Amino acid sequence: MEKRLARYGYYAVWLGWEGPSATIWLATGYEHAHSHNGYLDLWLSLGLLGIVIFVLGFLRNILQAIGYLLYSNRTIEGLWPLTFLTLMFLSNTTESQILSINNIYWILYVTVALSFFVPRSRSGKTSRIVSAKSRVQQSVEKGIVDE
Repeated sequence: MEKRLARYGYYAVWLGWEGPSATIWLATGYEHAHSHNGYLDLWLSLGLLGIVIFVLGFLRNILQAIGYLLYSNRTIEGLWPLTFLTLMFLSNTTESQILSINNIYWILYVTVALSFFVPRSRSGKTSRIVSAKSRVQQSVEKGIVDE
């Protein structure tokens, strides 16, 4: 385990007896499928650089989730991103879910992270929907379109 900054690469550690996992298996006497810690697996796969990038992104998402909760007037919908990010943080201490293939936690994490880029109005609806409704309402008021 000589690589520190970049490590081995995505899913390049747990390759069986041919990969770096053989050293771990020999030391523990058990054939682990993964490290049972998402942060350790991330470090083994992507190294210190991967951990730093993930932690910075995760902290940004936590701050966005807190802001979203406050912006949404503390509704249940506004609590969802913060609740999920807390669950993901805690569950990755005992399971490897970061960057996992076909894992619902990783899919939801990416969805929550990308959802912060959708512009929203104060009511929590997307601004595109609000602006489309206002355009229809203006058309109705001008008599261009019937209700």
